[in-house]
Amino acid sequence: MDTAARLLAHRIAATGWYERWDCQPFVHGIRVQERGESAEVVMPFVTGKFDEGGAYRWHIMSVSVQEPVEEQVRRFVEQITATDPRKSAKGP
Repeated sequence: MDTAARLLAHRIAATGWYERWDCQPFVHGIRVQERGESAEVVMPFVTGKFDEGGAYRWHIMSVSVQEPVEEQVRRFVEQITATDPRKSAKGP
């Protein structure tokens, strides 16, 4: 799971996703939320700016042991980089 979180952090940053959608990565970064059979990696971020009333949002990537982590991260990055995070991400 830690590998998935590291890969996701590296790949999402490489796409320029944060800049394109005017988002800021959350202070604590991408992290593993669950382990075991229901493994999840959470990617929290703020749309807009932290100090200007930005909205806290997040994407959750489920991770399966049945498939290579690299492939799961690749698909997830393709999915979230193609959509507006203000519409596709979860929020409070």
